[in-house]
Amino acid sequence: MRLGFSTWGFEGDLVEAASIISKYFPVVEVFVRSLSHLNKIDVYGLKKLSVSYSVHAPEQASLTLPDEDGLKKSIKALQASIELAYVLDSDIVVFHSGRNYGEGSFERLVYALKKCCSTAESYGVYLCLENGWGRGLVHTLEQIRRVLDEVGSDYLKATLDTGHCFIAGIDPLKEYENNYDIVFEIHLHSNYGNSDDHLLPHVGLLDLEGLVDILQGKMFNRYVVLEVKTGKNPEEFIAYAKEELERYFV
Repeated sequence: MRLGFSTWGFEGDLVEAASIISKYFPVVEVFVRSLSHLNKIDVYGLKKLSVSYSVHAPEQASLTLPDEDGLKKSIKALQASIELAYVLDSDIVVFHSGRNYGEGSFERLVYALKKCCSTAESYGVYLCLENGWGRGLVHTLEQIRRVLDEVGSDYLKATLDTGHCFIAGIDPLKEYENNYDIVFEIHLHSNYGNSDDHLLPHVGLLDLEGLVDILQGKMFNRYVVLEVKTGKNPEEFIAYAKEELERYFV
């Protein structure tokens, strides 16, 4: 497995954030902050860095929207994220399902993903649906498995977000053990079960040592991406985070 760090916790310039991360981690996850941000990303600046990339599609791209125009826009945003990943020589795009709007939400998600998976297959990029919490449509990997079965594409997988599991009252270790065959990326962070705090994984409720043992036992060979807040001194924080993670990932 390869450790990475997401630009999610940074403020300011994306290339600068990726440059700082690249000093400490071999993988950078490009967090696309908004639909408009997709067209403003400095791809050439990112490609100058000697790292591997994954892409996180904008959270506003909701594939469950009952509004037809909004759904079309969200599909285009996810397709644009796939194209961004391809240009960055990445084979992975992480995305959220969108909210649960009640009747028809699951069917709209499946419809949208069939369109997006056609694009993903043509570019050789995997779409990884992340488990959510609260008002999100999918909270568990079993729910994601149902989506995968309905869509029927080899290019649709799951991202396990450890922090979201605790908010949803789920043990992420058991969740991975029971569904490891569909997990293509891990979002690594922790909390105390009350809010999505995005804490470093060695604090809070997460049994990091136990998770690493399970990942190694299942021979997980994809990205484990730290998705945490970096604070006012991001480089100092990232250096500290790497030092702490190396105690567990050996």
